[in-house]
Amino acid sequence: MIRIDELHVKAPGRNPEDGNALGRQLSERLAETLHEPSGNVHIPEIRVRLQIASLDDTRQAADQIAEQIITKIKMESFRL
Repeated sequence: MIRIDELHVKAPGRNPEDGNALGRQLSERLAETLHEPSGNVHIPEIRVRLQIASLDDTRQAADQIAEQIITKIKMESFRL
């Protein structure tokens, strides 16, 4: 089972509704992309920082953030 206990997204300059929309879309991307692991792996924290020119397209921002999170999960999983 894949479980994300907390997901914090900071988007300076955006209103709370835009931040919530980005968080929802990011969660959807992760749910669509992440597959069941072959074993139990616990990753206590993953931090991702992105410089995105514009958050006007929340889908594109969600895709970019999800890609970075998935890459970090794969890297951490192979390291353990």
